[in-house]
Amino acid sequence: MLIRIALVLELVSLIICIFRINGKKIKLDMDVMILFIVLLMFLDYFNRMQVSRIYKIVIYIIIYIFCRYKFGTKYIATGINIFILMIVLTASQFICLVLAAILIPEQEMPRTVLGNIFVLFMCMWVFPRCRLDKVQNAVFRKQKFVKVLFVFMLFVVGTLLLHNSNSRGIYAEIFIFAVPAVLFLIEMIGKWSGVLIEVESIENELEINKTMQEKYDELLINVRMRQHEFKNHITAIFSTHYTYNTYEKLVKAQAEYCEKLQVENKYNNLLCLRSKVLAGFLYGKFQDAEEDGVVIEHSIKSSLESLNIPEYRLIEMLGILLDNAVESIDTNDSRNKISFLITEEREKYNFVIRNEHSYVPYDEMEKWFLLEHSEKGRERGIGLYHIKVLCEELKCNVGCRNVSINEENWIEFKLEIEKVGR
Repeated sequence: MLIRIALVLELVSLIICIFRINGKKIKLDMDVMILFIVLLMFLDYFNRMQVSRIYKIVIYIIIYIFCRYKFGTKYIATGINIFILMIVLTASQFICLVLAAILIPEQEMPRTVLGNIFVLFMCMWVFPRCRLDKVQNAVFRKQKFVKVLFVFMLFVVGTLLLHNSNSRGIYAEIFIFAVPAVLFLIEMIGKWSGVLIEVESIENELEINKTMQEKYDELLINVRMRQHEFKNHITAIFSTHYTYNTYEKLVKAQAEYCEKLQVENKYNNLLCLRSKVLAGFLYGKFQDAEEDGVVIEHSIKSSLESLNIPEYRLIEMLGILLDNAVESIDTNDSRNKISFLITEEREKYNFVIRNEHSYVPYDEMEKWFLLEHSEKGRERGIGLYHIKVLCEELKCNVGCRNVSINEENWIEFKLEIEKVGR
């Protein structure tokens, strides 16, 4: 009975650690249940048949397949995550079993159960503070000392597994200092990688701010220049009755003149946005789209005073959505319009991007947000998968649907962002 409890505790710790390393929230769904049952069957078989622990590599192969399917990570990234999982769990089990041996020196099974309880505690309350999901990023960076440390940790864990797979057992006096050092290095690498990511984000934000500020200044100068011309335009409109003899011609001439003014000043409402950076970004994007032959219709109904995410992240997501909308349009077709809308509700802001497009089944839309499908897609690209990842990180929502407007089908992407304090 105790051995089954120990196996269950070990599996729960394993599954929690899998999600921690991949930076995902733990969800008890059908995939996790199937993984738990399959792993429990294998572990129970290995235990009953007294198979050497070295054959537990089968367990990690199953976990590799699960991670590829569940999280959609690439082959190498998944492999690195599996190695990190082995390092963290093996080192944790060693330390916890040593502690359990001190508390229960003679009874093996109660000691094993207590050790697995300690490991579960670490997975639930200690590892979330260690930023395990950042370790993979550190390994991928061009830093030789990180790779050396990673190889050292693999060597220590590999030696532990080899010693534990034979009758000699583990020489605790050798690893009593090495294993805590491994866990300490894992934590330091994770925090170091997190700091580097934050530094890079700040640098990217500064670069974006510089570029978008130039666009904003351009927009502001154009608006100020046109303000000086308004008196002349008003005078010209009122003076049209001197040159047109009929009321119909007068109305038509005034309408045409006002329409030209509206076209020239159509981007003025971007200045209502609180963020100069965002206003400059949208101004530049709209200009680029029009140069590609795309008609932009936009409506700004909020100044975005209480945005709950960094501006550069919003710009990143809106840039992907606008680029995808432009790329999906055939400028030789009459359906060459894009609609951009910003609205405000009590608890959130809505960013809506629509483009005219033939009807798309919803099961196909769901595939747009998958990594494997996106890498092969011709229109949507990997960007939508990136938006989904950012939304999970920033607690935003993104959705896609077909919308019928004036008997024409449009593809609508809606990004929902909560306000500050919600």
